[in-house]
Amino acid sequence: MLLIVVWTLWFFLAGLTLHETGQLSRVTSSGAVVAAFPVEVADRIRSGQPATFRLQGIEHGPLLPAIVTKVGKPRDAQHVEVELYPKSRLAFTSLALATSQHGDHTIMGQASIEIARVTPATLLMHTLAASRDSNATPRPSAR
Repeated sequence: MLLIVVWTLWFFLAGLTLHETGQLSRVTSSGAVVAAFPVEVADRIRSGQPATFRLQGIEHGPLLPAIVTKVGKPRDAQHVEVELYPKSRLAFTSLALATSQHGDHTIMGQASIEIARVTPATLLMHTLAASRDSNATPRPSAR
């Protein structure tokens, strides 16, 4: 009985964080990191959202904290550029090392933006609704 009560509390009260990920591309002259995200998630990304990034080439390097400062217009049919401003001294130091190795402002790595906080119950309801909607929509068949 206690296990059911604990599980129910977790299911309706625990907070889960949902993230979207993108690829780092360059550092601006002001020190912001530019990342490309799929255009499908552009409407869920806003200035002020918390973010993190990890530079490629730093094996098991830390997640560096940042904040979304600018969401650009879609640059093509597949990507939207997002500027992330680093929030730690370590992030600026890591960026300086990464850009000095390439000789320009290009960098490689992955960025992650927190897009929502939901409970497991909310996540389940969204998933069920999405699967119901996708089942009702006719799909093209491969022939």
